[in-house]
Amino acid sequence: MASWDEAGPVHWEFNKRLLEKVSESNFNALEKDFDDLLDGFDLSGKSVVQVCCNNAKDLISIKKKGAGRCIGIDGSQAFVDQARLLVNASGCSDVEIVYSSNIYELPDEYNVRFDFAVNTIGVLNWMPT
Repeated sequence: MASWDEAGPVHWEFNKRLLEKVSESNFNALEKDFDDLLDGFDLSGKSVVQVCCNNAKDLISIKKKGAGRCIGIDGSQAFVDQARLLVNASGCSDVEIVYSSNIYELPDEYNVRFDFAVNTIGVLNWMPT
């Protein structure tokens, strides 16, 4: 995860405008295909976990589509810090960002507790086997 922590500042510089955009009520940073897929589900009040949430822009987008409690988990402290800034700027409540150095060993409080689990593009190929 050290390389992700190193990439954090570069990523933040590239995405700095997100800090303003996430506060918009219609903010949605989801890829069109994924957004369309989610539109086929009733997210109203449903709990969502996003493993490897990066800066949480997708999780915030899901929350703004009507999801209930949302938890984002990431193994990079740099991206967790960014995610928390964006969540605060978004005005969304009931969104928690969690740092976990080992995504394969999450605390028991997060096991089998969600209606939807989300992994976005690129996550699985970065995961060690």
